[in-house]
This record gives sequence, structure tokens and C-alpha cells, in this order.
Amino acid sequence: LLAEGIPYKIIGGLKFYERREIKDVLSYVKLLNGNIDDISMERALKTPKKGIGDSTIDKIVEYAKERNLSLARACFDIAGDDPFIPPKIVGVKAFNILTTFCTTVKKWKERANAGSMQAFIEQIVKVVEEIKYIEFLKEEDEDNIDQRAANINELLNAMQSFESVDRFLEHISLVSSLDEEGGASEICVKMMTMHSSKGLEFPVVFLPGWEEGLFPSAKTVDEGGEIGIEEERRLAYVGVTRAREDLFISYS
Repeated sequence: LLAEGIPYKIIGGLKFYERREIKDVLSYVKLLNGNIDDISMERALKTPKKGIGDSTIDKIVEYAKERNLSLARACFDIAGDDPFIPPKIVGVKAFNILTTFCTTVKKWKERANAGSMQAFIEQIVKVVEEIKYIEFLKEEDEDNIDQRAANINELLNAMQSFESVDRFLEHISLVSSLDEEGGASEICVKMMTMHSSKGLEFPVVFLPGWEEGLFPSAKTVDEGGEIGIEEERRLAYVGVTRAREDLFISYS
């Protein structure tokens, strides 16, 4: 739906670009592309934790506002790009961490901008590995780590269909604007789990993935046996009876 530009609304869940792991990785995409907004820069500074706290970031933000700079430009200036910068804007420890981070980012940018979109994506993969982002997510939420890692892979796959990072970021911006303008519109595809669909009805319903192991769910069947199969059957009935006019059931 994102690729085709079709408006959609997720009931009971987050849209793809609203997910925490997607926002985190996108902050590094913007950072390496050299066109990062202040919110994304703050996210990159904080995630994963580097030892740069809120008080340090507040000092950098204040410095940036005084000189009408972006947060990213202020960070690089404080870290050594500006030889005439006033001393002691941040503490010694924070300064050393910030300098190391900015030096590393410069190396990443050199490799990322090697000329091709594929080179950029490969560098983002290396960045995710280098900052140990998956490990960071696992510590935070081990139960959903597989899904969150899959979301990151889907983001990288989506990038491959664009000729440049700028085009990709423009696409995301456009999708986000459409969401804000028409997010509550009734003229859109509504997506939900079958559990979430109870009590709702629609003129047309699509039920994909009706195949052994997915629906009925292998986990439900393994753990519940015949009772599990019966529960999946009841859920199937819920899905089928959501449609008032047309129903499409598919499998691969």
C-alpha cells in the first residue's frame, strides 16, 4: 500500500513509519544523507544510549538557537568543526563522547556516499550492526525482536526501489503528509487483525494468508491441539462474517 500510494488506516496498531525502530533507523539514514532535522538528530544522539544526556542536549540546543544553527551543525561545530567555538559548552565527558560520535559519523558518510543507492544501504546495515541496535532492541523488548528486526529489513528493502536517498525521504514525507491530511478519512483501506474486527462490518473484506501454519496458526495448533484448531475455526467465522457484500480469501 505504501509503494502504490494507497491510503490506509491500521486499527489497533501503528503504521509502518510510526514504529519506533523505523524512526530510529531513519534518523541514521537522514544523518548519513546530510539532511537531518533536529528531532531526528536528537533521536540519533540518544539511541542507543551513548552517555549524552538530556542536560547536554539542552545545552547544545540552546547554543544552536543562539546562532540559528541546526542541531546537527551545532553538534559537529562543538565537536571540533568550528575552531572559534566558546569553551565549556558541554562537560568534558560529554565532549569526548560527542567528538567520537561525530568523527564516526563522518566516516560513515564517506562510505555511504560512494555513488550508488546500494552502497548507501550497505552502509546503513553496517551502522545498525556497529551501534548494536538489534541488541539494544532485544534488551528492551525480547518478545518482539524478530518482528522489529523484520520491520528494519522491510525498510531497507523499500529503499532499494528508489534511485536516491533524497527521493526515498521525499516519498516518506509525502506519505506522512497524506496521513496527517486524510488519516481519518473513510475512503481508505482499513487493516486489522481478525481479533480486532469483532463487532465491525465492511462492504468488502480481504482475508489473505489462509494456509497451513499461518492460519490456522502453527503456534496455536501446537500449543492447543484440537482446542486450538477449534479456536482458529471460530476466528475464521468472525473474519468471514465481517463482509456484507464481497469477500476475498487468498493463500500462496
